Amino acid sequence: TIHRVWYISSEKEWKDAVDEINTDPALGGGTSAARKNYLFNITGNFEIDGVSANTFTPEHITVAIRGRGTEIIKLKSNGNLLNIGANQKVLVRNLALVGKAENNSRIVHAEGTAGSQDAEFRLREGAKVTGNGYVGAQWAPELYGGVYVKNGDLVMDGNASVYSNNIIRQGSGAGSYTQILRGAGVYVEDGSFTMSGSASVSKNKLEVQDAANYEFKGKFEGGGVYVKNTGFIMDGNASVSDETIRRVNKLNPASGGGVYIEGGSFDMKGSASVSGNTMDGYVGGTGSGNDNFGGGVCVVNAPFTMSGSASVYGNTITVNNGAGVGGGVYITSPGRSFTMKGSAQVYGNTITANGAETGGGGVGVVGSASLTMDDSASVYGNTIYKNGDRAAMGGGIFAGAFHVSQTSDPAVSTSTVIMRGNASVSGNSVTNETCGARGGGIAITSNSSLSMTGNTSVSGNTARNLNKAAMLNAFYNQYAAIGGGIFLAVNNQSSSLVMSGNASVSGNTVWAEENRSSPIIIPSSPSNPFPAPPTYELSHALGGGIGVAADGRDESVTGTAAISLHGNSTIAGNYAYAEKSNLFDSSPAGSGNALGGGVYLNGVAIETTIDRTATYTYTGQVIFNLYGGKIYGNGVSPGAALSLDPKNRVEAGGTFSAAEGAAIYKEERATVKIWGLAQSTDSSPCMFEIMSTDNSKLEQTILTTPLGSYLGNVQINDSTLP
Repeated sequence: TIHRVWYISSEKEWKDAVDEINTDPALGGGTSAARKNYLFNITGNFEIDGVSANTFTPEHITVAIRGRGTEIIKLKSNGNLLNIGANQKVLVRNLALVGKAENNSRIVHAEGTAGSQDAEFRLREGAKVTGNGYVGAQWAPELYGGVYVKNGDLVMDGNASVYSNNIIRQGSGAGSYTQILRGAGVYVEDGSFTMSGSASVSKNKLEVQDAANYEFKGKFEGGGVYVKNTGFIMDGNASVSDETIRRVNKLNPASGGGVYIEGGSFDMKGSASVSGNTMDGYVGGTGSGNDNFGGGVCVVNAPFTMSGSASVYGNTITVNNGAGVGGGVYITSPGRSFTMKGSAQVYGNTITANGAETGGGGVGVVGSASLTMDDSASVYGNTIYKNGDRAAMGGGIFAGAFHVSQTSDPAVSTSTVIMRGNASVSGNSVTNETCGARGGGIAITSNSSLSMTGNTSVSGNTARNLNKAAMLNAFYNQYAAIGGGIFLAVNNQSSSLVMSGNASVSGNTVWAEENRSSPIIIPSSPSNPFPAPPTYELSHALGGGIGVAADGRDESVTGTAAISLHGNSTIAGNYAYAEKSNLFDSSPAGSGNALGGGVYLNGVAIETTIDRTATYTYTGQVIFNLYGGKIYGNGVSPGAALSLDPKNRVEAGGTFSAAEGAAIYKEERATVKIWGLAQSTDSSPCMFEIMSTDNSKLEQTILTTPLGSYLGNVQINDSTLP
C-alpha cells in the first residue's frame, strides 16, 4: 500500500513533501510489521541544499523516488543529497542524483543501528549517482565520493550506476598528515552490497596531488568500491570498471584498483566483471615504499568466489619504486580462499614496475591464502614487465612470499594453488629488463604448493630476461630467466608441485636475450682481499617447462623443493633458449647457457664469485619424483629457433655456448628419483618415459627388476641415459 504520492518539480515541492512525512501525524512512521510507504514522482530538474542529518525522521518507512529517465536532482550546497537512517528504506529509479565536485560529504549517506542492517538504499533501473567528490587540502578521517552505507544494505539492479565521483587530495606547503582514501564510488561497512542486472560502478577516482614537501602518510583502498565486514555479490552483467588510483609525488601503498574487500565475503556470478581499472603509482620523484596490491580486486581476510563466466580483466598496475602484486586479483590472510569455477576467467591484466618485488600478473596469493581453479576456470594472457634489481615472478599466478632481503630468510606464506578439472594457465608472460624472470605461468615460493590433476594445463607461457644492464654476476639465480611454465623456489622453507591424471606442462618458453653489459671489475679491499677476476655476463635460460632454484644470491639455502609426476601427466614441447653474450662478440650468434628444456633443478643459490670471504650453508634439497607420466619433445638451444619433434633435443649454437639437458638438467643438491612399478608380461616395469634421440624409453634402459625402483642422482642430458 502506498500511503501518499507527491509530484515534485522544484526545490520547494521537495521540501514540502519531506516536511509532511516528518511532521504530519497522519503520515509519519509505521512499525516493523507494517511500514509506511511513500512515493515521490519527480517531474522536473532542480537543485536542493545538502543535509547532515537524516532526510526523513520517522522510522519503518519506505520512500520511492521515481523519475522518468531524464530528471536530475542536484546538490547546490555541501552535504548529503539523501541521508538515510535506521529502519528506513529509500528506492531511486530513472533519476540522476548529482553531487558537487567539491563537497564535504557523499551524495548518499545511509547508516543504520550498530549491529543491525536496518538502513537500506536501492538504486533501481535508470538510477544514477554521479558528479560528487572532494578536491582540496582539507584533513578528515574520510573524504567523500558517491555512496556511503554502514550497518545497512545497498542494492543496485537494472542498469543503475555510480560513476565519475572523485576524491582528490591537494596539500601544499610544509607539513604532514595521515589519511586513508577509500571507495570513491561506493563505501559499505558492516552490511551487504548486491549488484545485479547491468548495474555498474565506473570511472571513479582516488588521487593525491600534494606538493613534494607535503608528507602524506596514508594509503588508498578501493578506487571504485570499498567494502568491510560485508557480503558483496555481483551477478548478471554487473560491472566495476575504469576506476583510478593515482599518486603524484607521493609514496604510499594502494590496494584494489577496482574493488577492495576486508572481512565479509565476495561472490562474482553470471557474467559479472571487474575490468579496466588502473593503479598508477608515484608519478615523479624518487624513493621507495610505493606498493600496489590488486589492480582489479584486493581481498583481505575474506573468501572470494568467481563462478559462471565471471571475469577480472584488463586491469593495470604501473608502479615506480615499489612492489606490484596481483595485476588482476590479490588475496591475503591465513585460511582465506579464492575459488574460480565454471568458466571464470582472469585475463589480460598487466603489471609494469620499476623497483621492488613484483609478482602475479593475473593473481597474487600471499599470507597463507589459497587459490582453487576448478571446471574450466582460466588465467591467461596476463603480463609482467619489470626493470629493477629484484626478480619478477609469476606472469599468471604468484603464490607464497617475496624474498625481502638478499641475506635473510623470506617471509613465510603457506599458500596453495590447486588446479582441477579442465582448469588452465596459458599465454602469460613475465619479462625483466635487468634482473631475473621467474615462472611465465606460475611461481611458487616459501612453503607454498601447486597441485595439478584431471586435465589441467600450464601452456604457452614465457619467462624472458632482456639483460639490458650490467649485473653483478649472471650466474646468480637472481639474474637468470627460470621456468617458462612454472617456477618453484627452494630457499629456507619448502615448496612443492604435484602433477597427476592428465595434467600437462607444455609449449612454454624460457628465454634469455643477448647480454649487453660491460665487464665487471671488483677491486680488492680489506674486507675482500681476493676479489673475483673481471666477470663477463652470459645469458641464462633455465627450465623451459619447470625451473627449480633458490630465489636469491649470496645466502644460505636450507629448504627443500619437491616435484612429483604421476599417472599420465606430461612435460612436453617446452623450450629453453639463450642468446649470445657480448663477451663472445666474434662467436656464432646464440652463445649462452640454455639448460633443461623440460625441467631444470638446482638446490643452491648459484655461488657468487664476488665476496670470497663469506661462508654459506647449503643443506637444501630438490627432489624430482617420477612415478609416471612422460617428458618428451622438449628442447634447449642457444642458437636459432629449435624445431621440436617427439624427441627431446639439444642444439648448440656457438663455441662458448652450453646447451644441456633437453629433458632434465640437474645441478647441485638435486636428485631425480625414478620409481618403478611391478613388472608383468604385458606392461613395462615403469609407467614413466623420457624420449631420447634414439626413441628408446627410459624404463627399458634403467628398470630391469620386478618391483624394482631406481633411486639415485641422475643427470639426463638428452641422449646420455644412465
